[in-house]
Amino acid sequence: MLSPVVKVLVVLIQVNGVELRGCKIKRCDSNKGFGIFLANDVSDAITPMRVLQDPLIGSECRGMFEEGEVDDRFLMILLLTVERLRKNSSWKPYLDMLPTSFGNPLWFSDDELLELKGTTLYRATELQVSGF
Repeated sequence: MLSPVVKVLVVLIQVNGVELRGCKIKRCDSNKGFGIFLANDVSDAITPMRVLQDPLIGSECRGMFEEGEVDDRFLMILLLTVERLRKNSSWKPYLDMLPTSFGNPLWFSDDELLELKGTTLYRATELQVSGF
């Protein structure tokens, strides 16, 4: 049975169009109130350890990670890239939803960048490209 607080939270969530697929609401502790938690096992979660255990890239990455040549973010980016290329990846439905390109002034052509001239974004991009 849901407590009155959880019932109100569920109504607020539903009214705002949120779906709790794979999640549940439960009490964190008596001082913190309620939170939203995963309802299922997270064995598919992308973690640095999962990357290091991957049969294709794990052994190569392990050495680089242990030597400090790459960080955990790099490992996760690498695994997502590999998973995008795997035809039978369990991550395929999620990865297929992601855009394949995006606009970012750091990658604009000179003509595109000139369209921003006179804006703070133009100056910020200049500074970023120059390394400051």
